[in-house]
Amino acid sequence: MNKKSLLILIGILILSSFLFLSLSHPAQASILDDIVNSVKNFFSPAAAQQLSITSKIELAPNGDINKNGTVDAGDTIRFVYVITNTTSNTYSFATLKTKINTNSLNSISSMQGAVSINDANHTLTIPNLHIHSNQQLTISFDAHANFNKDSNQTVSTEPELVDQNNTVLVKGQKQEVTVNKMSINDFNTFVHITK
Repeated sequence: MNKKSLLILIGILILSSFLFLSLSHPAQASILDDIVNSVKNFFSPAAAQQLSITSKIELAPNGDINKNGTVDAGDTIRFVYVITNTTSNTYSFATLKTKINTNSLNSISSMQGAVSINDANHTLTIPNLHIHSNQQLTISFDAHANFNKDSNQTVSTEPELVDQNNTVLVKGQKQEVTVNKMSINDFNTFVHITK
């Protein structure tokens, strides 16, 4: 540790001691957490600066046609992606590759956080994303799970963010949900109830 780093650390410790003694309300913990995080980021900036992507698949609001709390054929599923950029870089014209197999979905709707979505080669991509430094971008859309009476289906996403040269910038973890099969009679009953 060099002298400059040591002096900064001592200054932060003195400042945090002052804040600890002078503040006597719940904001105290938050301020101290911010100071501690700043010190951590100062000594290990690589850990603090990263590009990440998370995803989740869930029932869309009012998407459960038979109101049983599980994902069934005919239900509406919501896909949510959160791209977090804590680096000093801006990523222009990036594309989110969802790796969703669209053979099990139809009727993409309720797009939020992006301008367009492409459906090609049995998957969905979201092009022309601009992710600025220190930005968090949330993208979501809904889709109907296709009717299936024979077997349960798995719908999954394993997102990748690529740059305009198709170089992978970051990969997310695979998320999946099981879509339960439904008999034709049940499906027709619930579709008619919701009309």
